Amino acid sequence: MAASAKRESGATGELEFTAIDRAIAKVNDLIQEGSYRRLSERENAYVLATLLFEITKELGPKSPNNVLVNVRDREDIRQAGTYRYSGQANTMLQEGLIPKDVHDLLVELQQNPKDPRHIGPSYLRVKGLLTHQTIREFFAHQLAYAVSDELQRMNESGELKPGYVVVIPNMTGGVYIGDELRRQLGRVLPQDLSEMLQISPVTNYAREMRKEVDTLDLGKRLIDFVEGPVPSPSATSVIISGEELVTAAETTKNATVLYGTFGYDKANGVRIIDTAVFYYGHPAGVERIRRLEEEGRATLVHLVGARVFFDVAEEMGYITSAQRKVVADWLSNPWEWTKEVMPDLQVLARRKAAEAAEKHVTVK
Repeated sequence: MAASAKRESGATGELEFTAIDRAIAKVNDLIQEGSYRRLSERENAYVLATLLFEITKELGPKSPNNVLVNVRDREDIRQAGTYRYSGQANTMLQEGLIPKDVHDLLVELQQNPKDPRHIGPSYLRVKGLLTHQTIREFFAHQLAYAVSDELQRMNESGELKPGYVVVIPNMTGGVYIGDELRRQLGRVLPQDLSEMLQISPVTNYAREMRKEVDTLDLGKRLIDFVEGPVPSPSATSVIISGEELVTAAETTKNATVLYGTFGYDKANGVRIIDTAVFYYGHPAGVERIRRLEEEGRATLVHLVGARVFFDVAEEMGYITSAQRKVVADWLSNPWEWTKEVMPDLQVLARRKAAEAAEKHVTVK
């Protein structure tokens, strides 16, 4: 009975830990260097690519849950389709970020007018990587350096007031990196900032940030969205709103707007820094971040951008030039790219529907 339960759990125990340790060993020198200096974007990309691809290469064939990264070229897309992202096409349409004809194609393909999602050729599960303590500490320490540099810039330009630095990662993926970032930030802040800023002892986290909520009409309070005590706007200097990965920046935007609704904004001397380990640089996300920065609401700090990451992955032999090109084409113009692959996706959808219907008849 016990053996059966163990098989059903899908656990691989020590085998998974050993595989992760082997991947870490390949980049251990850079991880050690990262404990005392800020690495370049390419160095961080090298570490991230090595960990994602090496762990996936060793453990992915054993279970789909162990696939942390994948890139589909055009032939793969014909056979298996694209990946669907959390960014909602309906809100993109409302914000003028996606053409209506592309939005309508996604609705038709997904048969889901209430919640169509945008699509693309790559998949990264960074939050799965960040469950490991050594990896989480490394990327949080590197992100702390980047945040510290941004705080220094803000202070030199007179944008900072004394007060609390409050770390509020977004559920779920941001919680791993956000909690560790709060710890690491205290270790890298220069003395002048340490004397001016007090890092909150609480790691808060934000819920339901994947959808917009009219907080005032609903009579909501901040505590209805953010777990844990948050200092008042007058006592808060900076909110660090974080995720492990940003694509279309919908969650990023929603969280930033939420805090402003409750007075955590520039008018009250509160600065918001949005953070991410990995940033796709998807045009919808770039535009949302641009609008937030232009309105003085927030600024984004990230470690690794997609273009650098996939360039490094190709140089290391993890992906082919065809795979890198399909990602580059998608990020350059995701909506034209979507229209180009749509005929293949429609054929695939019809084939799957026919197979499902045939299976249903056979079962009957």
